[in-house]
Amino acid sequence: MTFELSDFPYTYTIGMTDRERDEKLSAESVGILGLAAENTAYCVPVGYHYGDDRLIIRLLFGPQSKKRGYLDKTETAMFVVYGHEGPRDSWSIIVRGSLTRIPDSTFSIAECRSMFGPVRLFGENVDEATVELYELQPTSIVGRRT
Repeated sequence: MTFELSDFPYTYTIGMTDRERDEKLSAESVGILGLAAENTAYCVPVGYHYGDDRLIIRLLFGPQSKKRGYLDKTETAMFVVYGHEGPRDSWSIIVRGSLTRIPDSTFSIAECRSMFGPVRLFGENVDEATVELYELQPTSIVGRRT
């Protein structure tokens, strides 16, 4: 069945300025990372840090993590951050680009703790999990708001 848009309430969106986009990315700390392997998509909430025009994503890997397999096969990743206040006030930012692993020696543990909130474990044994940082190097960033 196909519906007409006029059958639903709607509101128009406009593009964000670079400043609005940077402010939103800097203020938030969790987004959705989309990876793909062949014809299968894999999306996962992740912690991130945005500052100095760098989007750094923190990934947790357990012994049975699916992320590693998808990460190794993904050429172009998608990253989404969004928010809303009520049914008509909303915003979203979609970043598309390549992921590059950041060497372990780039940031100290203290810097990482100040950049990110707590790691959220989903049944992983803390002694078997590892954390890696990746930089999402954008080929496009699109921000929209109502």
